[in-house]
Amino acid sequence: MSKEGVSQRIWIVGPPGSGKTTLASRLKQDLSLPHYELDDLFWQADWNKTDKKLFIENVHEIVKQRKWVVDGQYSSVHHILAKYADTIIWLDVKRRQTFPSLIKRTLKRLITKEKLWNGNRERIGNALQFFSYAFHVYPEVLHHNEKLFHQLKEASHVTCLRINKREEVEQVLKKIKRLEEKG
Repeated sequence: MSKEGVSQRIWIVGPPGSGKTTLASRLKQDLSLPHYELDDLFWQADWNKTDKKLFIENVHEIVKQRKWVVDGQYSSVHHILAKYADTIIWLDVKRRQTFPSLIKRTLKRLITKEKLWNGNRERIGNALQFFSYAFHVYPEVLHHNEKLFHQLKEASHVTCLRINKREEVEQVLKKIKRLEEKG
């Protein structure tokens, strides 16, 4: 947290479907922070990936700002976000909670043809691949976040908040809002 005790540079991590973007949107609204989705920086039109060097440069531009909330986990930029974040929120939600949310969100996007990053839309083939990816990557994300949290708890510049249940999100939002009001 900043010297005033208010989070100004927040990084939200967690597995697919854990609620990272939803929480980031709330923090954007409650704290008047600019919100950046790493997916928006990574995915170009027609589901093309951004060049890795450009992706990293874009994240560097974000962290130079005084205030931000970033959601997402791309290993190529973890070291950057970990260095500049004053708060990291880990949505450590169980797979039995994340997977149904992921299915519901994806079905909604398929039915409504919702525009995503850079004009992309969900496609059935991509959705099925993503479900498989999300299911299989879950243990890897869990392991990585355990390691990340252990390292960052040792750092004095960052506040680490671990949320194990969706119900705890509201408590964290209230805590952050109280700190802002005091600051």
